[in-house]
Amino acid sequence: AFTTDAKQVMSVAQDSLIKVFTVPKLEQMRSVRMSSMATSCCLHLPGTDVAVVGSWDNNVYTYSQEYGEVCLLLEAHCDAVSCIQWNKNVLITGSWDCTARAWSVKNGAGNSPGNEENQRGSRNLMSALSVGQNIICEMDHDSPILCLALHPEGSLLATGNQDGVLTLWLLPDGDLVHQLNCHEGSVNTAVWSAVDDRILTGGEDGQLTIIEAYQGTKICAHSLQENVRCAAWEGRLVIAGGESGDVIVFDMGTGLVIKRFPAHNGPITCLAVSPDNRHLATGSEDRKVILWGLHS
Repeated sequence: AFTTDAKQVMSVAQDSLIKVFTVPKLEQMRSVRMSSMATSCCLHLPGTDVAVVGSWDNNVYTYSQEYGEVCLLLEAHCDAVSCIQWNKNVLITGSWDCTARAWSVKNGAGNSPGNEENQRGSRNLMSALSVGQNIICEMDHDSPILCLALHPEGSLLATGNQDGVLTLWLLPDGDLVHQLNCHEGSVNTAVWSAVDDRILTGGEDGQLTIIEAYQGTKICAHSLQENVRCAAWEGRLVIAGGESGDVIVFDMGTGLVIKRFPAHNGPITCLAVSPDNRHLATGSEDRKVILWGLHS
């Protein structure tokens, strides 16, 4: 995950460490143990120096670079936390226990840089959910949750499951909107369009699909001929990471691969485009993080 200023990139792995690297030189700045078990996902909270990290020990932690502190944020689930999302003081967690939960987080993260309250925001967050009393809603599923996608406006949540089902929920109440069988095998990644109410999914069956959220209809589907583990989406272009270790640039309009290049010696498990659209970061089971330059 990139920080919101695009100056750093963070990674977590089964060694339970969070590592922070500079952009673009990819020099390691931090390496900190987050928990006693593997860490699965991370994000940066806008306006703070805080990273939020999900772990296989069922918990969510925070790490503050400024204070060098690792703190338990909440005991979130009964099984591993597999994915997290953040929007407007709402934290969403997904788990292998077949539930997704929304949590209210009130802190200084939304304030403008330089504001005194914002400077205390990371410390305020450390205790915000310590007793787990801030839960907004819980959404039950029939199989483990592997990915989440929260609409930019924060009103719609998409969850992807191990059984190939994409489920759409209306927040904050957690009401079911649609449930669609999108893939043969797991739904590994889901990404909202930046301009409308469509969502892209990638699955174990090698398919990329686009869904119209409110209608609950599949607009198109294309095969990449390999397990799609992660993806980023901008306009017609999709950047996907596959089981082969290749990065695949795909045009959803024409259904053609624009470019495919070898990136890793193992499956690409995650990728992210920097907020300024200048860099792509990829992570793999080969234990490497690679930073790529993006050109228009």
